[in-house]
Amino acid sequence: MSDGYAPQYLEGLRLFNEEEFFEAHDVWEELWSESLGDEKKFLQGLIQASVSLFHFGNENFKLTYGFCSKDLLKFLNREKSRICVKVDQHMAAERNSKGNYYCKHLGAAC
Repeated sequence: MSDGYAPQYLEGLRLFNEEEFFEAHDVWEELWSESLGDEKKFLQGLIQASVSLFHFGNENFKLTYGFCSKDLLKFLNREKSRICVKVDQHMAAERNSKGNYYCKHLGAAC
């Protein structure tokens, strides 16, 4: 993905927005296999989120404490991340692998 967006990325977004999560996963996985660095990590986060939503929609999921932490962390660690733990209630309640909150406000969005 340079200044413009790759066609596969946009197609994945279209499929994701239409709740075709597994199909979005397939499209992004193809793009992911050709990517490097931060772009690869970003796409991996999208792929993992898509698969999770696919399983959720099929009632094939297991909730565990902080089940989204690793996926969300991929987005958080990006330089131009649009996730802000100070205002995102879900992320504010997430804990890292050491049991510490990502947000300094003890899990309460502010």
